[in-house]
This record gives sequence, C-alpha cells and structure tokens, in this order.
Amino acid sequence: MMRKKITNREEANLYYKRVNELVDDYIKSHKVTPSELYKYINKNMTSFLEDSNLSDVDGIINIVNDVITHRKNIEVDNVMKFERFNNINEGILSISNSGVEHEKVLSDCYGTSLGHIELIDKEIHLYKIKDFGKIKHAIIFSDDELVKVKENILNELIKEAKKKILTIDKIEDISLPVSLRVWFKDICDMEKYKLKCDELLTIDNIIKIVKKSVEFRNEFPSNFSEERLSYINKFNGFHIWEIK
Repeated sequence: MMRKKITNREEANLYYKRVNELVDDYIKSHKVTPSELYKYINKNMTSFLEDSNLSDVDGIINIVNDVITHRKNIEVDNVMKFERFNNINEGILSISNSGVEHEKVLSDCYGTSLGHIELIDKEIHLYKIKDFGKIKHAIIFSDDELVKVKENILNELIKEAKKKILTIDKIEDISLPVSLRVWFKDICDMEKYKLKCDELLTIDNIIKIVKKSVEFRNEFPSNFSEERLSYINKFNGFHIWEIK
C-alpha cells in the first residue's frame, strides 16, 4: 500500500479538520466525554485509523494525539476552573465562556489547524495562535455575545446612576449655607439616559470596558495595554481583536 505524505500546511490543516470532525461525531453519537474518548483512542489507535480510512497517512497519529489531547485538556480545564470562573463571571461578563466554536472560527480566519489554537482565558475569550513559527494573540466574541455584554453594561450603568446624588454647595464660588442634595434618578429621564448610554457603547468601547473589568480582577496578562489591542476583522459572525 502506498503511503500518503503530508507535504504542506494546507494538507495538514485538512487532516486536522477531518480528525476534529471525526472526534465531534464520535462524542455526539456515543455520548462520551473527551477524556473517555482520549483513553479509548489511545488503546485502539490502529482500529480508529482503519475505520476512519486514515491508516495510510504518515504522521496522522501525531495529528490525532494533538486533537484528542487538546479536547481532553479543555475538559479538564473546565472542571478545575469552574468555581473560579463561576465567581468571576458576574456583572457585565455574565456571558458564556469560549469554546470549540470560537477555536474553529479562529482556525478558519488565520488559516491554521485547531491544534495550533491554544486557549489562554475562556472568560475573555483570549487565544494564542501558533502559525508555523509565528505566535499571535487574539480575543474573539460573537455578535450575540457582544449584544449580551452591552445589555449587561447598560444594566450596570442604570444601577450606578440610580445611586448617584447631585450635591450643590457653591454658586459662582460662593459657598451656600446648606448643601442641596438631589438624587440623579429624580431629575433625569432614565429612558433617555439609557438611550444615550446605548449610543455611546460602540463595539470598541465595549471591548475596552471588558478589558478594564478583567484587569480589575487580575485576570488579564500583565503585559497587555489598551493601545496594543486592534480590531482586525469580523469573520463568520465573530469579532476578532488582535494583540499586537
């Protein structure tokens, strides 16, 4: 039997995609966890490759191991960090954590395999992309996720506004004998306030607020600065920012 060789990145990406699809199908059809599938394939690698018509591909074992190890690590990471993310994922960041769907979009956008996409922080959807010697970092949110973040920010802004008190103790630099204190909510049309906030919450402003929120919790990489975050693309309904 003539062996097939993987000779370039495009061919490697096709095999990574094929193996990922096989893994997805197996998990869904057999209702097993990635860890269980990892153990099964490692014990039955030969039959798995034969059943998938991949046994004649040189280097395919490395690709399969890469994919199933990656899936297992995601599962383990989810279990180990559940409590931490459950506590952090409050307020404006109360959205779903990133997952395989985000990785697939990044893989397609950057033209690389899923095995070269590494999750750094699932709450802020931060990934490291390895592309044949080049390393990039990116943040990715779907349209729906940004809508949810925006809704959460608006709710928080309204809560904060209702707590505000306007204090007037001077008129033309003349101190008043008494301070005049007025609740913001009593003198402001909250619907107009909400509409104005909605107008100001552009996509760029939303991602900056998310970044500040994560920084406050010490969850963002220490070498990150706002100036390095650049919006590069909207791809298949997902927004991608790259850290330069």
